[in-house]
Amino acid sequence: ALNALKASLVRFFQFALTCNDSSVVAYNGPSNMGTVHAQMQISRNDYNAFNAIVYEFLGNLSVSTTLINFVRGRVNTVYNGVC
Repeated sequence: ALNALKASLVRFFQFALTCNDSSVVAYNGPSNMGTVHAQMQISRNDYNAFNAIVYEFLGNLSVSTTLINFVRGRVNTVYNGVC
């Protein structure tokens, strides 16, 4: 289950960030994050903590601050659907 979640997250982030890297299988899940997360009761703190892990991971990969800020902006657009 954890591997499936990881794969789905990679695919979703590729979709959300409008990447076209053909090495990643295309995301074919729902685009409505409200539908996906409706029963999860994710708080703003949970959301922020998860995203902080993503940003730290990207930083550890030497992703530029500019690109991390782009990711932050895109991720924040789905907040209302997730929480």
